[in-house]
Amino acid sequence: MTKLAATAALLTTLPAMAHDGSEQASVMSGIVHFMTEPDHLLASFVIAAGVIYLVRRSVMNSSNN
Repeated sequence: MTKLAATAALLTTLPAMAHDGSEQASVMSGIVHFMTEPDHLLASFVIAAGVIYLVRRSVMNSSNN
């Protein structure tokens, strides 16, 4: 039941309205903003770590078969 509640909470949350779009004048300014904000960097690190974990697990499982 806990997994179901956590999944429902993740799927039904609304996006944060932190950006109104006016500060993003160009693609480059958006990239610079993304790479210099600590919360964006943390999210990127967590996603990258998860992807690396899943890929390594998949490779290890396929090499054992």
